[in-house]
Amino acid sequence: MSKIVKKFISISLLLVISVGISACQKDARPSSNTNADKENTGQESSASASSTSSDSAVQEKDSEKQSKSDLPLVFIEGGFYGLKDATGNILAEAKFDFISEQIDSDRVLAVKEQKWGYLDMNGKEVISLSYERAFPFADGLAQVMIDGKYGFINTQNEVIIPAEYPQALNLRSGFAKAEIGDKQWVLFDSHGTKLSSYENIFYFTEGRAKFQKDGKYGFLDENGKEVIPAIYEKADAFTDSLSSVKKDGKYGAIDKSGKELLPFEYSSLQIDAADQIWFIKDNEWGMMKADGTVVIPGDYAFFESFEGDVKIAPFSKDGDAYGFIDKNGKQLTDFIYEHGTTRVSEGAAAVLKDGLWGIIDGEGKEILPPSMDYEEIFSFSQGLALVSKDDKVGYIDKQGKVVIPLIYDYPGETFEENGIAAVRLNGKSGCIDTKGNLIVPAIYDNIPSFHGRAVSVTSNELNGCVDMTGKELIPVIYEKPFYFFDGIAEMEKDGRKLLFSEMGHILYQEK
Repeated sequence: MSKIVKKFISISLLLVISVGISACQKDARPSSNTNADKENTGQESSASASSTSSDSAVQEKDSEKQSKSDLPLVFIEGGFYGLKDATGNILAEAKFDFISEQIDSDRVLAVKEQKWGYLDMNGKEVISLSYERAFPFADGLAQVMIDGKYGFINTQNEVIIPAEYPQALNLRSGFAKAEIGDKQWVLFDSHGTKLSSYENIFYFTEGRAKFQKDGKYGFLDENGKEVIPAIYEKADAFTDSLSSVKKDGKYGAIDKSGKELLPFEYSSLQIDAADQIWFIKDNEWGMMKADGTVVIPGDYAFFESFEGDVKIAPFSKDGDAYGFIDKNGKQLTDFIYEHGTTRVSEGAAAVLKDGLWGIIDGEGKEILPPSMDYEEIFSFSQGLALVSKDDKVGYIDKQGKVVIPLIYDYPGETFEENGIAAVRLNGKSGCIDTKGNLIVPAIYDNIPSFHGRAVSVTSNELNGCVDMTGKELIPVIYEKPFYFFDGIAEMEKDGRKLLFSEMGHILYQEK
């Protein structure tokens, strides 16, 4: 888990980021390669939990096609997993070591005693729990492991691609890839037919999949054919039928046919939506639409992107004085705030003026005039903002009231979606809830991550996992930190990989 750092940086650093250095700050504006970087995650190792993560991110978006009220719900009882319907009726008793919440093709991944298989939507075992390792279904295909090799099955448990590959990945839209050599992957269709081989193939989004050939990038269509040749140095996944691509050292934008929509004249180009395209040109930030209409002129040294329902964002012309602007380019405040002003989050932002902190709302109006004497204030999360002073941190609400006293060691963490935050006390790490209760004792060297019910912990360079009451789920004896994806974490001990559920059950052990 990355430490909270300053959120606003100079244009010189932003330009470095735009050509490939990844920004790690929670609140920092992403570079133009954000989408491409997300695609790369987990592409090379289907045996690892990271590939589940990437698949889960895409799968989560597609699962919205089906009403959530139609989907069974995972529940945990006595440390085991079961299924119930939306009204609470039990579909499958809590007897499994793991059940995935990623549901596709009317099949639910389940594990018991290190054997993997699938349940149907009524909780019935329809594909026997017999595989060494398996992944959630995606568009009618599921990746499975037999004797340490990967292949794919359909919803009837028929073999579509034989389990004879060291690495493989479901690309969605009825396609899959499998490793056939060093930096060589073969593309399969939904019938198991081999189509083409490439240095790499990425997920399908909006009917297009990026591929790599001779070090350059192009795109495949929904039939697996090369519709855009591999002529680009970099390429992002399509967003609103647009892709940011790089050629001859400059960025431009193309449509799904490969037609150039925005010229190759930008040092950075990030497409958040068709009407929200961020660019850097001649060392200055701006925002435009897909037709090239400039909404916010490129004469700013810094700009924070609009995310989600956020309507306003901080901006600066010189990197020192900041104001706020809306999506239409209307300036809402003068350049009266200083370096350190945060982005808008949960309808509020912390602003710095004359060395004092205040709070504005999502319209740029001051809720609390600058009057608070803190060294730093960070973005709001779960209704609270992390504040620091004299090497101590605590939390305030949107009215500036101290909710959690500044008693914890600097630096600190913002609250996660599950309502807990990692803190350090006397040099040791623990966790608090939004009321300031220490729910995981501060006895660990580090807390790398959270996921659902699980908290990863590190002590003496060994790793384990506790629940949100501090109860040990997985002993602190493993060599790698726990990072959960779709409820599964990959660990290593004595050179062997193991997979765990959030409840501490061993799901897979490498032979």
